[in-house]
Amino acid sequence: MASPLSLKNLRIAIVGTPRSGNTWLRLLIHHIYHIPEIALPTLPENFWEDLPNACVIQIHQLRNEEIENKLTRYGFQVITPVRHPLDVLISILHYAIWDGQTHHWLDGLNGDEKSIYGAMPRSRVFLDYCESSRVQSLLSISKEWIADSRTKVVRYEELVGNPTKILEPLIEQINPLGLPEIATALKQTELNQLKPKAANHHFWLGKPGLWQQLFTPCEIELLRSAILPIATAEEYSLDFTLCSPPTALEADQNWIKYFGLECRNALAELVRRRLERKTIDQKPFENREDMEKEIHRLNVHFLLLNQEAERLGHLVNLMERELIHYKKIPQRFLWVTIFWHWLQKKWRNIFSSKKQV
Repeated sequence: MASPLSLKNLRIAIVGTPRSGNTWLRLLIHHIYHIPEIALPTLPENFWEDLPNACVIQIHQLRNEEIENKLTRYGFQVITPVRHPLDVLISILHYAIWDGQTHHWLDGLNGDEKSIYGAMPRSRVFLDYCESSRVQSLLSISKEWIADSRTKVVRYEELVGNPTKILEPLIEQINPLGLPEIATALKQTELNQLKPKAANHHFWLGKPGLWQQLFTPCEIELLRSAILPIATAEEYSLDFTLCSPPTALEADQNWIKYFGLECRNALAELVRRRLERKTIDQKPFENREDMEKEIHRLNVHFLLLNQEAERLGHLVNLMERELIHYKKIPQRFLWVTIFWHWLQKKWRNIFSSKKQV
């Protein structure tokens, strides 16, 4: 452990299952101690040798003798965040479609998340994913590290509920010099501060227990054998404690409410960019060089806009395809189909003239 009188050699490793609050915790430590923060999906050669003397790193690595020896040798204190495994899975479902780089987790061990792009929580494809060896590997990261008595454990739900109460003893244990910075760090890492800075929709709702609104007891029973051992090891239950179990229709409505709102906002942002591009300052250029720079900037802007449009269009198509499974009960899910057809029509209207822009 670093001397309480100095931060110059303070090294902290956030090691946990993806979507468990790793990034938030890393940023909190960064702001509390004012040390460099590093997050990498995979570890390059000479990673450990090239690290600064004081830093906080975020890695997703299964516990083994090699990684333990590296962390000990290079003087790292390990903090592992844990989160209810069903909330982790819901967060992965949301994040995968926006980021597209989750195959880097564990270097692609036992697969990736491509199969769940555009799926809904109660869909067969997502339930199959939840029971897969891929998920077992990902969820095992936090489970394995909290079994080490040296690991400092932070529960996501408790950190959200009372961050000051959780951080004070943690910082006291790591290095008490950071105690005066906790309040400032919490303000700098509020959800409304972090969301605009994340291009890949990394930060979503930050709502513990969301799974209880998106699964029915039927899905929980289907997943019990796969999820219960990990939930038990991390001291979580699969009981509905925050609300009454939703019906199938209510669960699907909740997903479309949360995820559909985000899609709507993303479309609105694309419209804003398009309008911004149409209202470019029309002042004459002073020279040819300035004109060429502006043309280059517009080309890059248009390329990025097209990429975003294609990705969201792919999302809409995938979700429409998913809704085909519900045609056996058309009345029950009729409003869902109408909603997505409306969204697709809106999409086409927005981008029908993009070539003219």
